[in-house]
Amino acid sequence: MSLQQRTLKQYMELRAQPSLRVIAAETGINQARVFRILNGSRMKLDEWEIFNKIVESSLSDMEKLTRDCLNELSIEQLSEVRFLMESKLQWQRTIEQAHTRQQQRA
Repeated sequence: MSLQQRTLKQYMELRAQPSLRVIAAETGINQARVFRILNGSRMKLDEWEIFNKIVESSLSDMEKLTRDCLNELSIEQLSEVRFLMESKLQWQRTIEQAHTRQQQRA
């Protein structure tokens, strides 16, 4: 998956699949250009930076939550969170590997 695809995927998941109009309003990118980007056209660097900044701001919220958990949860509670995160990550990697193998066969 390319950096552009990953950033767009994260953005779309973060915003719960917004409409073209909503994306254009939030990013300041022309609605027709947003349509082309979502349909595979390569982004310009400044367009990617706009989407990435929105995604990163959401990730900073996650980092703050992580720090709060580290400061406030017990070792046992943190172990449970770690186990869940590791399980989810392994599951995602397994899915991606299966998808890659399937694409290679096609």
